[in-house]
Amino acid sequence: MAITIAENENILLRTWLPEDALFFYQLNADPDVMRYTGDPAFESVEDALNFITAYRDFELHGCGRWIIIHKTSGEAIGWCGIKFHPDEKEYDLGFRLLKKNWNQGWASEAARLCMKYASEVMGLRVLTAKAVDKNLASIRVLEKCGFIYLTTKPEGGFNWCHFVKTF
Repeated sequence: MAITIAENENILLRTWLPEDALFFYQLNADPDVMRYTGDPAFESVEDALNFITAYRDFELHGCGRWIIIHKTSGEAIGWCGIKFHPDEKEYDLGFRLLKKNWNQGWASEAARLCMKYASEVMGLRVLTAKAVDKNLASIRVLEKCGFIYLTTKPEGGFNWCHFVKTF
């Protein structure tokens, strides 16, 4: 059963369901979507389903990557959420949208819902984020949401811009 994490008049964020596997596979199958992620695409819908069914971040850390649902159409737009990195002991905001939903404000809207959840529900005072230096659209989203640039570091073949947001 899905848990609704946050919502506004336009979108809702909820936990993943097994029936989201096809969407998740299709999202990650688009090379333009994956260009600046550093993540491999799923090889099949079954791989996406296995990922979803094994995903336990919400139960373990009270946060995770959540599917974004457009409330009017009921369609999945992408995902957005907060990931806990135990080694760094920090919480990271991330997002990924279907290409047809780019440049429409959905990433910023979902990011703001996640920031509100991080601050009001989780009681976080700091949230981090990173984006590849060439991913200007994601950098703009982070800046619009009040994240401050810290530094750029090479990792996994990319130059990652690191950002921080305090509440």
